Amino acid sequence: MTKRKLFFLTAVVTLAAALIAAGVSCSSNNKDSADIIKAGGLDASEKTASEEAAGINLIEILYIEETPLINTFFLRLAETEIFLSPYNYAIIPETLRPGDPVTIAFGVAIKYADLIINGNRVARSRGFVIPAEDGYPSFNAAIIGIPTTITYGNTVIRITDTKDMIWEFNVNMEEREFRSENLYITPSMSDMVTTPDPQLDIEANMLWAILSTTGNQVYHTGPFIMPVESTRKTSLFGARRVNIYPDGYRVTNIHAGVDIGAAIAGESFLGADIIACARGLVVLSRSRIISGNTIIIEHAPGVYTSYYHLDKLIAREGEIVEMGDLIGYVGTTGYSTGPHLHWELRVSTENTDPESMLTRPLVDKSLIISRLYGTQEM
Repeated sequence: MTKRKLFFLTAVVTLAAALIAAGVSCSSNNKDSADIIKAGGLDASEKTASEEAAGINLIEILYIEETPLINTFFLRLAETEIFLSPYNYAIIPETLRPGDPVTIAFGVAIKYADLIINGNRVARSRGFVIPAEDGYPSFNAAIIGIPTTITYGNTVIRITDTKDMIWEFNVNMEEREFRSENLYITPSMSDMVTTPDPQLDIEANMLWAILSTTGNQVYHTGPFIMPVESTRKTSLFGARRVNIYPDGYRVTNIHAGVDIGAAIAGESFLGADIIACARGLVVLSRSRIISGNTIIIEHAPGVYTSYYHLDKLIAREGEIVEMGDLIGYVGTTGYSTGPHLHWELRVSTENTDPESMLTRPLVDKSLIISRLYGTQEM
């Protein structure tokens, strides 16, 4: 029997009696839209699914649902107490895709939001609060970056709330193909990555410290805009790239962002304006060995965009930039074969597709509020 159907007799009797006494009338249809697998006082962040199941201290978990996604009610039986709580939620987009961000909103404070595939955790983000603004109430949210390297299978969004209760929701993952490409490395670029230099480690550690920081400030929730006028991509996000060195040596990697060149091949792109794709805090503006002149902007907790190989830096560390503000000029500094902008989006350290945010909001407040509160979209 499945976990959903394995109910102890004592739990059933107690629940039935409590529901009858309370006069609760509910529907148990549409169960596929929300599965609550387990809950309890465990710290699930360090436990496997089997360990959590083995240590569960509840008699059983039931859920009752009136409509999919909206007005979902869960029953929890712990010892002799029954709790009936309206934990509505929103997962946007509903169908996930490798390399894209997914926004989760929930009725209670989120400690962690995890992406689980075939029982394995493949991505995690921390929860934060979207503050009340423009007539929208505040709500709890998390944004997960979906890796491009996932193995397709049973896919679940798992939410751990601040009381270490665990909630799981089945979701669909559509397949996505990434193209392959060759990049021919110049001798100077080869020397850059093969010559030992302790500064490389210093810069890599600094970058990781920035990208792995999840603050609590929300600077932007809407869609992004293109950071340059040109829309011609010389390398796409997620491309399976083979770096070919002068001696014939080959290294395979995954392109973490989008490379944008001149609108017409052969035209000069050096010195073109680069603007902030969204409002945010400039957390890095300096020269680095590999990425050259670099700017990184924080837009929301764990959400950063990066701009590499700039000719000149305009925005300074600690500044708040608005969407459309000039932050620098296109260049070819660092590990670069020619003038271009490498534009990157990181969500909880995971490389995600920045172009996915050109057509939808980072946090769709209207849709989320309609699902959390069962109202019409505002």
